[in-house]
Amino acid sequence: MNWEYIHDFISGRKNDGMKVLNLFAYTGGASVAARAAGADVVHVDSVKPTISWAREIMELSSLDGIRWVVEDALKFVTREARRGNKYNGIILDPPAYGRGPEGEKWVLQNLIDEMVHCCSEILAAGIVFLSSVFIPWVFLH
Repeated sequence: MNWEYIHDFISGRKNDGMKVLNLFAYTGGASVAARAAGADVVHVDSVKPTISWAREIMELSSLDGIRWVVEDALKFVTREARRGNKYNGIILDPPAYGRGPEGEKWVLQNLIDEMVHCCSEILAAGIVFLSSVFIPWVFLH
Protein backbone atom coordinates (compact mmCIF):
# COMPACT_ATOMS: atom_id res chain seq x y z
CA MET A 1 0.00 0.00 0.00
CA ASN A 2 2.79 2.45 0.85
CA TRP A 3 4.70 1.71 -2.38
CA GLU A 4 1.57 2.49 -4.37
CA TYR A 5 1.03 5.70 -2.36
CA ILE A 6 4.64 6.79 -2.96
CA HIS A 7 4.45 6.05 -6.69
CA ASP A 8 1.09 7.84 -7.08
CA PHE A 9 2.18 10.86 -5.02
CA ILE A 10 5.28 11.39 -7.14
CA SER A 11 3.58 10.58 -10.45
CA GLY A 12 0.77 13.02 -9.71
CA ARG A 13 3.12 16.01 -9.50
CA LYS A 14 5.54 17.72 -11.80
CA ASN A 15 8.51 15.95 -10.32
CA ASP A 16 11.46 17.51 -12.12
CA GLY A 17 14.21 17.10 -9.60
CA MET A 18 11.97 15.58 -6.91
CA LYS A 19 14.32 14.01 -4.37
CA VAL A 20 13.27 11.07 -2.21
CA LEU A 21 15.22 9.59 0.70
CA ASN A 22 14.51 6.00 1.75
CA LEU A 23 15.84 5.27 5.25
CA PHE A 24 16.15 1.73 6.66
CA ALA A 25 15.46 0.86 3.04
CA TYR A 26 15.84 -2.95 3.17
CA THR A 27 15.46 -4.58 -0.24
CA GLY A 28 14.22 -1.42 -1.93
CA GLY A 29 10.59 -1.83 -2.97
CA ALA A 30 9.83 1.76 -1.98
CA SER A 31 13.02 3.02 -3.65
CA VAL A 32 12.06 1.28 -6.89
CA ALA A 33 8.49 2.66 -6.69
CA ALA A 34 9.81 6.21 -6.24
CA ARG A 35 12.37 5.83 -9.05
CA ALA A 36 9.77 4.32 -11.39
CA ALA A 37 7.65 7.44 -10.80
CA GLY A 38 10.59 9.65 -11.82
CA ALA A 39 12.14 10.75 -8.52
CA ASP A 40 15.84 11.00 -7.77
CA VAL A 41 16.26 8.41 -5.00
CA VAL A 42 18.81 7.96 -2.22
CA HIS A 43 18.54 4.49 -0.65
CA VAL A 44 20.12 4.13 2.82
CA ASP A 45 20.56 0.89 4.73
CA SER A 46 23.27 -0.28 7.10
CA VAL A 47 23.33 -3.86 5.82
CA LYS A 48 25.42 -4.25 2.67
CA PRO A 49 23.77 -7.46 1.36
CA THR A 50 20.35 -5.74 1.31
CA ILE A 51 21.85 -3.01 -0.86
CA SER A 52 22.97 -5.71 -3.32
CA TRP A 53 19.47 -7.22 -3.36
CA ALA A 54 17.90 -3.79 -3.86
CA ARG A 55 20.22 -3.04 -6.78
CA GLU A 56 19.25 -6.36 -8.35
CA ILE A 57 15.54 -5.53 -7.90
CA MET A 58 16.11 -2.15 -9.54
CA GLU A 59 17.85 -3.76 -12.52
CA LEU A 60 15.13 -6.44 -12.85
CA SER A 61 12.64 -3.55 -12.96
CA SER A 62 14.55 -2.05 -15.93
CA LEU A 63 15.50 1.02 -13.88
CA ASP A 64 18.76 2.72 -12.96
CA GLY A 65 19.99 5.81 -11.17
CA ILE A 66 19.29 5.05 -7.50
CA ARG A 67 22.08 6.25 -5.20
CA TRP A 68 23.07 3.45 -2.79
CA VAL A 69 24.41 4.32 0.69
CA VAL A 70 25.57 1.74 3.25
CA GLU A 71 25.43 3.72 6.49
CA ASP A 72 23.65 4.19 9.78
CA ALA A 73 20.44 6.07 8.89
CA LEU A 74 20.55 8.52 11.81
CA LYS A 75 24.18 9.44 11.06
CA PHE A 76 23.29 9.99 7.40
CA VAL A 77 20.28 12.21 8.17
CA THR A 78 22.26 14.24 10.72
CA ARG A 79 24.99 14.88 8.14
CA GLU A 80 22.45 15.79 5.44
CA ALA A 81 20.95 18.38 7.82
CA ARG A 82 24.39 19.89 8.48
CA ARG A 83 25.02 20.08 4.73
CA GLY A 84 21.66 21.76 4.10
CA ASN A 85 20.47 19.01 1.75
CA LYS A 86 16.69 18.82 1.27
CA TYR A 87 14.28 16.10 0.15
CA ASN A 88 10.72 16.27 -1.16
CA GLY A 89 9.92 12.88 0.32
CA ILE A 90 11.28 10.72 3.10
CA ILE A 91 10.40 7.06 3.54
CA LEU A 92 11.02 6.02 7.13
CA ASP A 93 10.58 2.34 8.01
CA PRO A 94 12.81 1.70 11.02
CA PRO A 95 13.08 -1.63 12.81
CA ALA A 96 12.39 -1.90 16.52
CA TYR A 97 16.04 -2.84 17.04
CA GLY A 98 19.10 -3.06 14.83
CA ARG A 99 22.81 -2.39 14.36
CA GLY A 100 24.59 -0.01 12.01
CA PRO A 101 27.59 -0.98 9.85
CA GLU A 102 30.02 0.05 12.62
CA GLY A 103 28.01 -1.56 15.44
CA GLU A 104 25.84 1.49 16.14
CA LYS A 105 22.83 0.42 18.19
CA TRP A 106 19.35 1.42 16.97
CA VAL A 107 16.53 1.12 19.53
CA LEU A 108 13.31 2.57 18.12
CA GLN A 109 11.86 3.82 21.40
CA ASN A 110 15.10 5.61 22.27
CA LEU A 111 15.89 7.21 18.90
CA ILE A 112 12.67 7.76 16.96
CA ASP A 113 12.12 11.30 18.29
CA GLU A 114 15.63 12.34 17.22
CA MET A 115 15.16 10.67 13.83
CA VAL A 116 11.83 12.40 13.14
CA HIS A 117 13.30 15.75 14.23
CA CYS A 118 16.30 15.31 11.89
CA CYS A 119 13.97 14.28 9.06
CA SER A 120 11.91 17.43 9.56
CA GLU A 121 15.09 19.49 9.10
CA ILE A 122 15.79 18.01 5.66
CA LEU A 123 12.28 18.24 4.20
CA ALA A 124 12.09 20.78 1.38
CA ALA A 125 9.62 23.67 1.45
CA GLY A 126 6.27 23.13 -0.25
CA ILE A 127 4.28 19.94 -0.60
CA VAL A 128 6.31 17.06 0.74
CA PHE A 129 5.70 13.62 2.19
CA LEU A 130 7.00 11.61 5.09
CA SER A 131 5.88 8.01 4.83
CA SER A 132 6.22 5.33 7.47
CA VAL A 133 5.28 1.68 7.29
CA PHE A 134 2.12 2.48 9.22
CA ILE A 135 0.86 5.85 7.97
CA PRO A 136 1.70 8.04 4.97
CA TRP A 137 1.63 11.76 5.73
CA VAL A 138 1.51 14.56 3.21
CA PHE A 139 1.89 18.06 4.54
CA LEU A 140 3.03 21.55 3.71
CA HIS A 141 6.40 22.33 5.19
